[in-house]
Amino acid sequence: MEAKCILVLPNEKKDLGLAHTRRLLSLLEGRAEVFVPPEMSRALACAPISREMLGHVQLAITLGGDGTIISRA
Repeated sequence: MEAKCILVLPNEKKDLGLAHTRRLLSLLEGRAEVFVPPEMSRALACAPISREMLGHVQLAITLGGDGTIISRA
């Protein structure tokens, strides 16, 4: 079975300190290959998504509101 590839797209203005994002990443740890936007990878100690990997993403999770979903799409 192919490994799951998940992209997590947090909104730093809604998730202050990225606490909810960190919790989500801990829940996904070991269950999927998880990526975040490059500008957040260092702060979250998570692999940055690259253009090449975008085609392999099976699930994208946004953390914020409808504006976050629209802007990330």
